[in-house]
Amino acid sequence: MVRLLEDASTDDTTKSNAARALCLFADANENNKAAVAAAGAIPPLVELLRGGSDEGRAEAAEALWVLVAYSHDDNDAVIPLVELLRGGLNEYRAEAFEMLVELLRGGTYVIKEAVAAAGAIPLLVELLRGGSDEGNAMAAEALMILVFRNNAVAAAVTEVVELVFRAAEQRLGRGQGVRRGGAGESGVR
Repeated sequence: MVRLLEDASTDDTTKSNAARALCLFADANENNKAAVAAAGAIPPLVELLRGGSDEGRAEAAEALWVLVAYSHDDNDAVIPLVELLRGGLNEYRAEAFEMLVELLRGGTYVIKEAVAAAGAIPLLVELLRGGSDEGNAMAAEALMILVFRNNAVAAAVTEVVELVFRAAEQRLGRGQGVRRGGAGESGVR
């Protein structure tokens, strides 16, 4: 099934059916989920989500939901999901975002570092600025997960947040720096 998804000559209907079959097989039990993820199904499913037919994208999204729990130690899904979040079809950006947050919830430091390295931090900060209430909450959760016990990622998040605040202040015509607390202060006023 994975080969059918990977083969460029496979027609859309066959790819859609292959994604559905992988989803059903993986959803049957935990061993099947692990086997499908280990067979390398995640990258071609992400590709189908990115560029398949409407039916193929729907089947790929469902299969990825089933498999996302089994990619917590494998960053194959990270870069394509961040790419979808960055510039994918609007209807699948929300799903890509939710899958990325799910990866972070159960992910290892490898996943967290891969998410940061793929450029997700500025996207998450942007979602905090202009997303829905639910999107804001998920973006905040993702950023908290990323920075927890990870000083390198925490520094990158802090830098991006400061840049966003500076840009917002300049747009508002204030041009002043972000008000922050000193050492030992929370910075909340």
